Amino acid sequence: MTLAAENGLAGQLRVALDIGGTFTDVVAYDIDRGTYTVGKASSTPGDLSRGVLNALATIDAEPALCSFTVHGTTQGLNAFLQRRGERVLLLATAGAGDVYHLARGNRTRLYDIHFRKPTPLVPRADIVEVGAV
Repeated sequence: MTLAAENGLAGQLRVALDIGGTFTDVVAYDIDRGTYTVGKASSTPGDLSRGVLNALATIDAEPALCSFTVHGTTQGLNAFLQRRGERVLLLATAGAGDVYHLARGNRTRLYDIHFRKPTPLVPRADIVEVGAV
């Protein structure tokens, strides 16, 4: 019996992955059997795809079996928030290019005269409006 059969993997899989700073997590849903299988492997910062393939291997899920894949990356989000990595472009609906910089929302320090808005993660010059008004 293969590891796939032991884990309950029989047919097409719907797979969710998250690449974290330490581990790459995977959850696979077997469409034919209606079962879930989870796995984990060490993240590989030099080549993130290796960590993904290693995580899939922990549940014996061949990439060819994956009919649907969704991917999240804590590592990518952290790089963005820490302002490391490559420059990014933000696409906004036409007419809404300034909304991100207006930063309207819950203002818990409304009357604090020392409050300063944080510097936006994406400069206005890197926001492109798309679509019709």
